[in-house]
This record gives sequence, C-alpha cells and structure tokens, in this order.
Amino acid sequence: MNNNFLSQADRISHFASKLDAKQEYKKALKNYKFALKIYTKCKEPSGVTTCFNNIGLIYLNLKRYSKALSVFKSGLNICHTLDNTPDNMLAYALFLIHIGDVYTEQGKYSNTLKYFKKALPILENNDWFKKEGRYVLDHVSDFIESVKKY
Repeated sequence: MNNNFLSQADRISHFASKLDAKQEYKKALKNYKFALKIYTKCKEPSGVTTCFNNIGLIYLNLKRYSKALSVFKSGLNICHTLDNTPDNMLAYALFLIHIGDVYTEQGKYSNTLKYFKKALPILENNDWFKKEGRYVLDHVSDFIESVKKY
C-alpha cells in the first residue's frame, strides 16, 4: 500500500516540477504541498526534503523571502533528524545554500557567507555532487572569494 502512495507522490511531485518550470508557481505549490503530505505520511525523507526544497525555491522566485527562509529552515531541521548518508548530507547542504541565496537577495551578505561556508565542506566531500553539481560549488566558492575582497 505504501508503494502506491509513494508512486502517487512521485507523480504529483513530477507534475509540480513541470508546472514550476513553466512558472505556474501557484499550481506548482499546491501540488508540491500535496506530495509533501503523502511523503510525510509515508515517512519518506528524501521526498519530504525534496518538496521542502522546491517549495522554498518557488517562494524565493516569488520574492517571498521570509516564507522561503522559513521553508528552507524547516527542511534543514528535518535533515538534522536524518542519518548522515551522502544523499541526506547533500540535501542539508542544499538547504544551507538556499538559505544563503535568500540572504543574498535581501542584501545580508554576512549571513550568506555564514551559510555558504557551512555548505562548502559538505559539498566538497560529496562524490555525486562533485561531478553533477559543480556549478553550485563554483557559485558558493565564487561568492566566498568575492566577499573576501571587501
């Protein structure tokens, strides 16, 4: 029974990502939140953290910074309860980066730096991320270097 619910949540989340890509944020949020309820009920941490991440990114795109920050921090708190597997550590680092991105948008660069510095060592030690997510690692490293100049 659980697998049926998880398959449904996966389909809903996938549909939400398509809506998100088309900038249909209101519909995407509704679907991500529905998928989040299912993942939560099924105790599927990767689905929960993915939904929190995507919901936060939508709020960031909508410039609803306090809401984005709240969602990303909730995701970060969930990560604190999970085992230190590479996937969970990657999710943790991504929440740190996105929290930093919110602070960048708000012009709070010292806060950005704080969160990026926390994320950087996690990202540097994640094999998958070193191959597939190099752009984010470069983004974080570039920001840290640019701030050091001031």
